[in-house]
Amino acid sequence: MAGDPGQQGAGDQAAGLGGFDPVPQILFNGFATTLGMVHILIPYVIMSIYAAMQKIDPNHLRAAASPGAAPFQASVRSFFP
Repeated sequence: MAGDPGQQGAGDQAAGLGGFDPVPQILFNGFATTLGMVHILIPYVIMSIYAAMQKIDPNHLRAAASPGAAPFQASVRSFFP
């Protein structure tokens, strides 16, 4: 069928020359959809976690560090109880 993007692309022709017959579908499948959604949504996840972490009182970090915990350990124990 002329104009079918699944059969006429340069990548499909190169994959055909490389021994892939039939050419694997790499664009319109579940993995590609999941990868695209994760790529788009990661900034929103990071921003919401950052906003929640900013609301934690700094005194909690100092209280966690006062028994002798390292800074990383104190922050982990404050943010993830």
